[in-house]
Amino acid sequence: MLTNNELNTKAIIAKYTTAVNDLAKKARVHEVDYPISNLEMESYSPHQQLIAALWHAHEGFPSEHPFCDILSPYMSSFRKTILTDAEFSFLLAHYSEVIEYLFSIRKEWDFTILPTNDLPKEFAELTSSIMSLEEGQTLYLPSCAYGDLAIKFPQCNIVGFVEDETVATFAQIRMNAAGIKADITFHPLDVSDTTVIPTDKVDAIICTVIDPISYAVLQGLSLGEMYDALKPDGKMIAICSNDVFSSYKKEGSFLTRIYNDKSVDAVIQLPNNVLKDTGIAPTLLYIDKSPKPKEHEGIVMFDASFASSGVGISKSLKRIDVDRVLFAIKNGNLPEFENIIRKIPYDKVDASIWMPKFYLLDRDITSNRRLSDLVEMVSASRKAPEGRHYRYSLTGSLATSYKDAKLSLKKDSESSPSDKVPGRFYAYFDADPCIFLLLTGEEVYVKYSDVMDKDAFYRVRSNVMCLKVKDSFPVDYVAALLLSKEIKEQLTALASGTTTTRLNPHHLSKIVVPEHNKEQMSLFLEGVLKASLTHREREMQIKSEEYERGVRLRKHALTQSVSSLSALFNQLNKCRLRQGGVLRNEDLVNPVLNKTVEEVFVALASKMEVIQKKLAHIADPDLDFGEPVNIDPEEFILHYLRTKKSGWANYTGEVTWDKWYTLNKCKKELRDPFDNSIILNVGDTLTSFEFPKDALEHIFDNIVANAAAHGFTDETRSDYKIRFSWEKQGMDVVITIENNGTPLPGVVNPEDILKAGFSTKLNMEGHAGSGGYEIASIMKDYHGDVEVFSCPDSEFPVKYVLRFHKTNILFSFSL
Repeated sequence: MLTNNELNTKAIIAKYTTAVNDLAKKARVHEVDYPISNLEMESYSPHQQLIAALWHAHEGFPSEHPFCDILSPYMSSFRKTILTDAEFSFLLAHYSEVIEYLFSIRKEWDFTILPTNDLPKEFAELTSSIMSLEEGQTLYLPSCAYGDLAIKFPQCNIVGFVEDETVATFAQIRMNAAGIKADITFHPLDVSDTTVIPTDKVDAIICTVIDPISYAVLQGLSLGEMYDALKPDGKMIAICSNDVFSSYKKEGSFLTRIYNDKSVDAVIQLPNNVLKDTGIAPTLLYIDKSPKPKEHEGIVMFDASFASSGVGISKSLKRIDVDRVLFAIKNGNLPEFENIIRKIPYDKVDASIWMPKFYLLDRDITSNRRLSDLVEMVSASRKAPEGRHYRYSLTGSLATSYKDAKLSLKKDSESSPSDKVPGRFYAYFDADPCIFLLLTGEEVYVKYSDVMDKDAFYRVRSNVMCLKVKDSFPVDYVAALLLSKEIKEQLTALASGTTTTRLNPHHLSKIVVPEHNKEQMSLFLEGVLKASLTHREREMQIKSEEYERGVRLRKHALTQSVSSLSALFNQLNKCRLRQGGVLRNEDLVNPVLNKTVEEVFVALASKMEVIQKKLAHIADPDLDFGEPVNIDPEEFILHYLRTKKSGWANYTGEVTWDKWYTLNKCKKELRDPFDNSIILNVGDTLTSFEFPKDALEHIFDNIVANAAAHGFTDETRSDYKIRFSWEKQGMDVVITIENNGTPLPGVVNPEDILKAGFSTKLNMEGHAGSGGYEIASIMKDYHGDVEVFSCPDSEFPVKYVLRFHKTNILFSFSL
């Protein structure tokens, strides 16, 4: 229960932030190209204004203090007249608690556009709970951000670095207010002649190496050097991407050393997006150099990749999973949860494999054969092979089932121009029989080719791997094997993460496959083909049933409309006969219902329009939306809102991100580690998908129209909203469109909305039951799908989730 002080603090801060936000909204021009600098926009943040003003009043520093210059945009924007003297004095009297409260609600800050590596509170709790430190010990944080981790160690001396000077200043204010001894320093990562490696031995380090775009700049942030900076009994938590695990084979590498020292206590695979805006499923390594009793030697392997609550970018660890991890590290295995947490003795750990899922697999295959006996990984070329004059370009997406796994190839002249993506985003392979493989999250994507063409080469996206099948094995058999449940589980366990990942070539020798002879291979493939045929037959049956149902529903709707039209016409005709063929506007057609001739004619005109609309829907030809193009989801959504909102009567559009600052453009030049060529320039789009622009606009229009017709019907409300968001999920781009209108009726199954002929207003206002079905059909035509969710207890109860499979997730280059 909140105390009076806490209630007063929240009320005063809410008063100030609401007033400033209202003023800021009036001052802004609602266009993306609003001519105001980022620094001026940040100064609108009421929370940062309060922190700056309270700090200045509390500390009483002169204007020469270095913080004053950094905080001047916020202090100059502070609107003192909003609060009374008594309210400001109250905040000042409770300075420490107020400052921490303001940081605890940082997700509400306006214009928080600075790179911070923010941590969800559960993640910070997990990290700080794993690492137990004593009073006065030194904790080193090379990426301190706003101090979410530092605040969890009030007993320690904090040494921290931040790559943005403003963030470093706010973090230092936070530490000072909490009474924590700390030195938070601004350290620009793009300065090559400086380092954040400790010069003196420290008790503990918590570091992150997760940002794929700036990873090349982070080489100075070497985990090995961090490890060396620990005292003999020091502790370290390293939060890293799969890049780190590629260094296992290097002599004296970080991974080799911590394995030989037996200093790793736990490896935890964390959920995708638990670290804000990275798109990476990070791994947490907990290292303790202090000697351990022999009976406790082992590594806790925990797969927490599923252990998140929330949706999309708002994910965090569940509380119960924090408790499980701590218990397992201290006590060993948890028998009831051994499918997600298991302590593996050191002699059972493969020094080249650090993915928890691999050690948690219960493999049903008993065999001495490995995948490396069937295939070998082919090294990609960054340029088209010389002497080969034609190319095969993949048409369509890679497949998750064998029935779609045969590669459809388009042969082009090598000199024909690339019409969609610059050449640097492709990889090139000789046109020999092979299998193309892509791994992401829990899914395996495959295409196989039996083409042998010495005059041609394959051109594929650079994040696709190529496997050459060895002579004694049929390529279609191996493709089917890769898509079988047992092999898929092993592949995804060795290339964990929901962002597109790569499989290390040496891991092929770790994957157990059945020892089929030629006859067994044929029988296996025959079984797969039969299952595929059965599945396709079922798909055709469902499609036929949906079509028949749609025809029946539309026929029923038209019949009802015509019957209603006929009833009105019959009443009008009876009136004409009664009155000797003369009709006047004011004549009562139906004395019981008190309907006049004029009203009946208006109703007839309306119903004729309804029928015409329904007939038009039935007669609609297939629309030509043009060729697919690369679409930046963030840019497209903002452009759509700019161009459409003027025609929206009783509702507005909004996005879940700060529309004044893009998250989908490269902020630093990215170079290819192989030849130092530029992969991404500053301002290039990081994530895009292929789709016809007109088709996507048509889908958006349909969804918005559905919301207006079905959800925004209460004329007394003025707060109706359409909210757009987007995110990366594995190799897919996902756009969510939701509204805060009336929830779907309880009797309506959300899946039915996407079926032909379905509408909750099938016989009203021209609704033909084709909008949802049209959305689903267009998405399917262009390698996508759509789902509708009903969340009646949510602020936004109706959600359309559009999933695009044909994507360019460009940051996967460095994974």
